Amino acid sequence: RNSFGVTVEGLSQNFPQAMDLFADVLLHPSFNQQEVERARKEILAEINREGDNLIKTTVNLFLNTLYGEHPYKFNPLGTVDTVTSFNGKNIQAFYKKYATPENLVITIVGDVNEDEALAVVKEKFGTMKKGTETAPEVPTPAAPEKITELVETKPEKAQTHIIMGFLAPSLEDKDTYAFEVLNTVLSGQGGRLFLELRDKKSLAYTVTSFYTPGIEPGFFGVYIGTAPQKEAEAVSAIKEQLGLVLEKGITDDELKRAQNYLVGSFEIGLQQNASQAAKITFDELYGLGWDEYKKYPEEIYAVTKEDVLTAARKYINLDKYTLVIVKPDSDGNGGQG
Repeated sequence: RNSFGVTVEGLSQNFPQAMDLFADVLLHPSFNQQEVERARKEILAEINREGDNLIKTTVNLFLNTLYGEHPYKFNPLGTVDTVTSFNGKNIQAFYKKYATPENLVITIVGDVNEDEALAVVKEKFGTMKKGTETAPEVPTPAAPEKITELVETKPEKAQTHIIMGFLAPSLEDKDTYAFEVLNTVLSGQGGRLFLELRDKKSLAYTVTSFYTPGIEPGFFGVYIGTAPQKEAEAVSAIKEQLGLVLEKGITDDELKRAQNYLVGSFEIGLQQNASQAAKITFDELYGLGWDEYKKYPEEIYAVTKEDVLTAARKYINLDKYTLVIVKPDSDGNGGQG
């Protein structure tokens, strides 16, 4: 949604050859029409698969509705029309416009000599020409001023898919840590939503919350897959659980469990060199600083119950939200999904 890049993995002993390949791909990419056609077929096939996946369909409709005129509304895969319209020249022009040194972050993680690595990077990329284009200005996403509801029917489907959601903190917002804690309290099989809506009330086949920050405001929402006849009750139950968060916040035990889970998952996720390289690259590229990963555990453990409550009340408004419902047609035709 925010960037594109190239990853090369190899043995440390083959570092010079890996950098030769890396530089050749970045500096001399070939967008010949045969390769473009191959990629086009793959993307169109993925778009078709997404169309058959009603969870992804619901998410895409939610983002398209929530973000208004902001580019975050678009599916990164594109549409059938956009994917069939581009060619090698289009892609080459786009790449030349944005693949410039001021937009570039190169991260090397592994058993290599630091001075050698820096020398190779300067040798390979030191002559890159600065770009002349600036990133296009985009409108700032605006939080909904009312309840916005979109309902779409799908024939031969038996399940109703619902997302209720809101704009949420961006990557640079300190509230992002509190929202990660809140999302962890609500989501997953041990989360509030699963226990209350699935285990106790039997309203859900699947239910969870999700939070994705971005350079611009991110998004937070609750997804539930339910039986069509339970649609209204499911929406009401989601609002009830979010209302409890806004009224009472979370407990000490929920806070501690969420913090331990987030930090543990984060540290496990950085065990591979490739994961470390990706984390460092994105954090530097998005203005957080390359060493943000060192601060993450401390920031998560610094979150208090009051921080979570304040952040929730700042972004979650039960009078102003986006609601998307994808359900079987009115004839009650049932099938899979």
